[in-house]
Amino acid sequence: MNDRNQQLQVYDAATTRPGSAAGTFVRDPFPGNQIPQARFSAFSRQWMTFGQPVKPNRGGQPGTIDYLRNNYIATGGSVLDPQTKGSLKFDHAINSNHRLGFFANITKYFRELGPGGPPGLPLPLWDGQLQTFEKPTG
Repeated sequence: MNDRNQQLQVYDAATTRPGSAAGTFVRDPFPGNQIPQARFSAFSRQWMTFGQPVKPNRGGQPGTIDYLRNNYIATGGSVLDPQTKGSLKFDHAINSNHRLGFFANITKYFRELGPGGPPGLPLPLWDGQLQTFEKPTG
């Protein structure tokens, strides 16, 4: 579909041949305006299975641009950002004029998926990142 909600024709690049005018080329359209699955690569066929449960759920009539664009929103899932913190404080009075103090703080930040899985597309199609931030040792 284009922005005027007119269906676009899908052409078969394997049928490219010279057109009747000099310097032009023509292609045959795919029957039913769909690329046959036999033409998909083995890799594509494997990845298509992950998208099978994802169906448009934001409205838009089939065959319109709204059906294709921004057409899915997750109804569950979350990303958690827990933190692990620890600190140590040490004070010592050597004598009435001299004191010794030490303070250390360690914080680790994580990003992990919530119990309902990721927001948005299901794994492995989710485009978010899981992260761990830790100060390198050594």
